[in-house]
Amino acid sequence: MKTLQDVEPIAPVAEPPLVWRGKPEALALHLWERRRKTFLRGKPEALGVVQIVIGLINFSFGLVFCFLIPILQNPILFNMLYWLWGSVAFIISGTLSIAAGTSTTKRLVNSSLGLNITSCVLAAVGTIIIINFLTLLSFEHQRCTYTFDKICSSTLPTVLGMESVVLIVSVLEFCIAMCLSVSGCKTTCCDPSEALLLLSTNISMEETSPEPIKECLETQPYEEIEL
Repeated sequence: MKTLQDVEPIAPVAEPPLVWRGKPEALALHLWERRRKTFLRGKPEALGVVQIVIGLINFSFGLVFCFLIPILQNPILFNMLYWLWGSVAFIISGTLSIAAGTSTTKRLVNSSLGLNITSCVLAAVGTIIIINFLTLLSFEHQRCTYTFDKICSSTLPTVLGMESVVLIVSVLEFCIAMCLSVSGCKTTCCDPSEALLLLSTNISMEETSPEPIKECLETQPYEEIEL
């Protein structure tokens, strides 16, 4: 009976190298086709639609916040950086992701990669701002409850609920932008694990024939020596 120590570990099987026998001019096109299929496995079109919806939700809720809460009580970064520029970046990055998924060219993939990195940074900054804003609103809600302010007590729960929704979609946008950025980086950048073996087509058949090697390896007969 074999024990766990007797079982030999299974070594990972390395991916065989790509053997290219065609013309060198078509090599870049062939490699791009392989990377394009890898990029399309990440579903950039579906994720781009979600990004556009997140941008519209963020922009719509930002307009509502301006009417519910005075502008002086809102953080400047929340109004200018995240509510406006964040929504615009999400919508543009989603549009470019859909375009890159429909017509996968290097220019569209690079543009989508740059906008998704920007959206990822803005979503991270916006998440921090929203968490701080929710903390301030919770203290404000306690003050309104203590002073029995009916208008404040009825408005702040609505704002807290909407801010919670924006926080959820911001985290979702961060995850989507991060996934699309990683997928775009793998598509546009060189993959070190992509082994390549070039075989020239100009070598004559005589040079590639194994017969000369076989003749060299054959052992010559020896003369028998009588003692």
